[in-house]
Amino acid sequence: MNHLVWLNGMIVVGMAYADCEFSILLFDGATGFPPSIKDGKSPIGYEIIDLKGDTLHIQTILDNCAAEEDQRMFLAKNFL
Repeated sequence: MNHLVWLNGMIVVGMAYADCEFSILLFDGATGFPPSIKDGKSPIGYEIIDLKGDTLHIQTILDNCAAEEDQRMFLAKNFL
């Protein structure tokens, strides 16, 4: 995971990058289990914008496998 955002001393959220899959994962140190918060599905992926209070701000992005047509038609969306 990259760009880690610590929610508390045991739980961290971060971005998981693969060539054609940009996802957001949550890792709980107590369980060791990393469930997905947002699964990327090529060409659309997700990235963390910031954390304000207890609200995680996420937006859509294009992954590395996006075609030229995807890039022309892409509109970013924000999620809370």
